[in-house]
Amino acid sequence: MYKQRILKAAAFLLGFSSSPLLLMGTYPGSLSEAACPQPGQNNGWYANSIVYYQATGFSNQQEVDQLGGGGALGSWNYPNTTEISPLYNCSRVYFSNQSQTGLFTITTNPGYLGSDPRAAAATALASSGYITHATTTFYWDARYSGSILGWNRDNSPAYYDFIRKVMLHEIGHTMGLYHLNQVNQSPFQSVMNSGGGPNDVPANMPMDPQVCDSNSVRSIPQYQSNCGIAGGGDPCEGVICGEFQIDQTGTYCCPSPILIDIAGDGFSLTDAAGG
Repeated sequence: MYKQRILKAAAFLLGFSSSPLLLMGTYPGSLSEAACPQPGQNNGWYANSIVYYQATGFSNQQEVDQLGGGGALGSWNYPNTTEISPLYNCSRVYFSNQSQTGLFTITTNPGYLGSDPRAAAATALASSGYITHATTTFYWDARYSGSILGWNRDNSPAYYDFIRKVMLHEIGHTMGLYHLNQVNQSPFQSVMNSGGGPNDVPANMPMDPQVCDSNSVRSIPQYQSNCGIAGGGDPCEGVICGEFQIDQTGTYCCPSPILIDIAGDGFSLTDAAGG
């Protein structure tokens, strides 16, 4: 079983940057080949980490529910840690709220981002070789176009879905992913897509990480050793299998047993003594 490392805040943080989610306009008649998000220079959270998060400033529990274990963060936990899934991205980064303080803060602002009013949310990242702290801020007064607001806070299903989608996108930045160029986007191909309009209507963003996202995260060198690629080492090193090679760790490391009936009697499976 792999060891998980709990990240601790450092007194001196390097590499401060901001990654806003922009609301996209339309490109009439434009057509281009879809692409996956490129991994960025921040390298994501440290591999095999438990990252504690906390949410503050939201109006109701339904908003908060779109963020946490049953929402966007839980949705990222699946490809991050589920090794038997084709979505497994080799990071083994696990997001948890089992702490009152943590390295990932999610908060709100009633205004808009001064440097870009179109930003529905923005994430400030602190890094020193990998992410050491992140703060995601939702900007409720973000502007889609002119005076048209990006958020329609009408408590509709589309509104709550948009909170989840935006959070998925911002987590993507903390996992080391860049934005997708707007003209290269296909609907729902990546959580790094831009919003299609207020509350993402018409919809352009998926409700969960996609294969495209997992492939990009998996390409980050610090995560590759967990998949035994790029000379990163064997992820099964140190795993102790059971008496009959049954995997005791919940991973794929132990081979399934091969039983051969050399006596030709079906292993005498007739009573307790016979097995």
